[in-house]
Amino acid sequence: MNLITDLVGAILAVICILPFVLMIRNSKKLEKQLLESLSGIAAQQNSTITQHELCGNIAIGLDENTHTFFFFKRGKNTQTAQHIDLGKFQNCTVVNTRRSFKVAGRNDSVIEKLELSFLPIVKNKSPLKLEFYNSDESRQLNGELQLVEKWSKILNGKLQKTQQVSQVA
Repeated sequence: MNLITDLVGAILAVICILPFVLMIRNSKKLEKQLLESLSGIAAQQNSTITQHELCGNIAIGLDENTHTFFFFKRGKNTQTAQHIDLGKFQNCTVVNTRRSFKVAGRNDSVIEKLELSFLPIVKNKSPLKLEFYNSDESRQLNGELQLVEKWSKILNGKLQKTQQVSQVA
């Protein structure tokens, strides 16, 4: 009787744990694919990713030697791949597009879109925007706001150093 109880308990434990194991495995597989895609974009530009970060379906990276930023986003039906030569831009800002509405007599807002906007050095060119989050594609934020803010600071630091070097030369 004790053996049957132990066996049933073990089977139930495996059934409860198995979905979590499969989720973690699939997540690691997706991360590996995103990083491979990002590295592929860098290789096409004769660059190597020296600093990177993954968030959901987004992979971003930086080649500190060539001062190039790489962006890869996998959507439901699309893929976006971009490389940016930081030497051609002045600064990088977070564009946080919000939608306001009233609930129970008070004003509230939700984020509709998060982008990094790169302002070119050449005045007649329009800013380059990379979309990190769009409420039409995803119902909730999954760390994108923190990612955009963190990388805006990192990239602005790199842009300042790049501009200082070009002014000295």
